[in-house]
Amino acid sequence: MEAHSAGPADVVGSSAGGAAALTLAARRPELVRTLVLEGAPLLAGARLPAPLRASSLRPVARAVTRRRVTEADLRRSFRAMGHARLLSRGGLAGPDLAWRVAVARHTDTYAHELALIRLAASWRGLRAGWAPGRETLEEVRAPSLWLVGDRDPFSSPARVRAWAAHAPGSTVRILPGQGHQPWMDDAVGHARAIVRWWRGPRMRP
Repeated sequence: MEAHSAGPADVVGSSAGGAAALTLAARRPELVRTLVLEGAPLLAGARLPAPLRASSLRPVARAVTRRRVTEADLRRSFRAMGHARLLSRGGLAGPDLAWRVAVARHTDTYAHELALIRLAASWRGLRAGWAPGRETLEEVRAPSLWLVGDRDPFSSPARVRAWAAHAPGSTVRILPGQGHQPWMDDAVGHARAIVRWWRGPRMRP
């Protein structure tokens, strides 16, 4: 960011990337102008779905990486992530689905993700001290927009609001029927919501 930007940046993060974005905003406030969190960020107190916790076990992780991922596997995964409505109306299909299958089969993406999960979690859930918590949120000074679906399995709307309350200048929008990657449920709506927020009174000098 220092090498490629003449000033602070508008940062967008999701899930574990949301945790990284919040940590950046807390530790290097001069680099972050605004912060958008798409889906529940991975913070202390987040709940991990059972399949994700199981994948922290090495035998399970090895089995997952060796498995030839199918379209049905991806649909099951997205349903577990709160995207049942997206699937029911024919979303996640065509080139998008084919691309995701290709990424799973022909790159090391899953192996890298599973290695990260083993560092961050165990069968019981997140490892203590791995994910940022209240102290990090209280250090965030950039205005933040939290766009979180009410079907997100990683956190309840009440928990999201409680987290955001520790970050000064936060705005929370709970989105009915949307999951952990909520922009997938309504890409155009999310883009418009972010642009409106960037252009709102709070953002003006």
